[in-house]
Amino acid sequence: MALARTAARGALTTLVGQGFKFVLQIASVALLSHLISPTGFGLYGMVASIVSIALVIGDAGLSLAAISAGNLTREQRSNLFWINAALGTLIALVVVALAKPVSLLYSEPRLIGITEGMAIVFFVNGFVPQFRAEATSRLNFIGLTISDVTAQAASIAAAIVVALMGGGYWALVIQQIVLAVVGLICTAIAARWVPRGITLGQRMGSIFAFGTNSHGSQLLNYVSVNADNVLIGRVWGAAPLGIYTRAFMLFQLPLQQIATPMTRVALPVLASLREDGPRFDAYLQRAQLLITYLVGGGLFVLAGVAGPLIEIFLGSRWRDAEYIFEILAIGGVFQALGYPGYWVFLARAQTKQLFRISLVGRSAMVAMMTVGVFISPIGVAVGSMLGQVLLWAMQTFLSMPKMGVNVPRMLRDGSRPVCTGTAIFVACWLTSHLLLSGWNDWAQLGVLLGVAAVLGSVAIAIVPAIRRDLRSMLEVAKHLRSA
Repeated sequence: MALARTAARGALTTLVGQGFKFVLQIASVALLSHLISPTGFGLYGMVASIVSIALVIGDAGLSLAAISAGNLTREQRSNLFWINAALGTLIALVVVALAKPVSLLYSEPRLIGITEGMAIVFFVNGFVPQFRAEATSRLNFIGLTISDVTAQAASIAAAIVVALMGGGYWALVIQQIVLAVVGLICTAIAARWVPRGITLGQRMGSIFAFGTNSHGSQLLNYVSVNADNVLIGRVWGAAPLGIYTRAFMLFQLPLQQIATPMTRVALPVLASLREDGPRFDAYLQRAQLLITYLVGGGLFVLAGVAGPLIEIFLGSRWRDAEYIFEILAIGGVFQALGYPGYWVFLARAQTKQLFRISLVGRSAMVAMMTVGVFISPIGVAVGSMLGQVLLWAMQTFLSMPKMGVNVPRMLRDGSRPVCTGTAIFVACWLTSHLLLSGWNDWAQLGVLLGVAAVLGSVAIAIVPAIRRDLRSMLEVAKHLRSA
């Protein structure tokens, strides 16, 4: 009971914090898109797509291992802190060494300075993972939320100031440095933990085994997510890459603001319930409903209003991002559907199976994007979308049944928001392209949101199962409010 109340408070706190972060990020996307050119975003994206792999390597999967294990000694936790710190320092040095090769890859000398600036981020982030794992294991979601919001606000403010001063792409580099430094300070405070020195003789084998497999999956995920940027930058150049990265940023917002923090809340709770089958299944079902309706439904709506939305928030020079965004958003729906299965893999320590699925699915995704890049950046987006569908199908039909998950129920629960969202997207897209051509952007957005609201209301009125889903989610909301 105490765990349920703590998890409920954590979920409520996380949702409130994500609301603040969402507003900040929307403001950042809109303002910086008007202050920095597509070429500026493309130059930054060329570097970020390659060297940001250091963010994944620097963690080595050890923070997830620390959260999942839940019973590490103080000495083991301190060892993990210093191991991550050492990895971060090493990787920062490697990034500095890569500055010249990266510039040669794209034939762009301006990338040397950007790469060297990003090395600071990797050094700082090496000290973060264990602090975050400590705060998460203690279910200190309030502290983590304050940390995330504070770092986000500070970094966005710094980027806007630099952009207004004419700094161009340097505003994006400064944004990442400030985000890392402020995030480290605030997360360390939230952890309420001070590491000791290295202690030899501690049993670290099981931690490294878990970390190795989950880390392999994270690396594969990183490669598949960033291969599109490398391909487009190499074949099409900075400006088309800038267009693509803005579309990708918009598509990622619902996943970042809902799916990522839900993982932070759901993983420690599911890990604690893995020996209690009925409670595990009940919690997983409620979590699936939340993520599929909020993220999946939200992405369908955003795809349906993409045209006027991009014109209003980004400006007319980003118009080419519309179709890319729509395709990526549809792929994001299947990514959202796959999150509950991902939580099951981690909560039940089945990281080897997760790695195998990721190896096959994400290799296929990269192959499809590689074919698509020779057509256009839109072809890359299509390859990414098809890869997300493949990953979801492999996970759902090949892996979940072996772990005792009720797959038919998951499919039924997921089909309702997907079918409703598909109808909304198709209706909005047809209305926009057949009836509203030439209308004012704000008028188009208003009409399309109205169409989405009407169709959503009709679905609620005529489908009893959707009403049950909403009642279930409202009960969760009431529980959060009263916790």
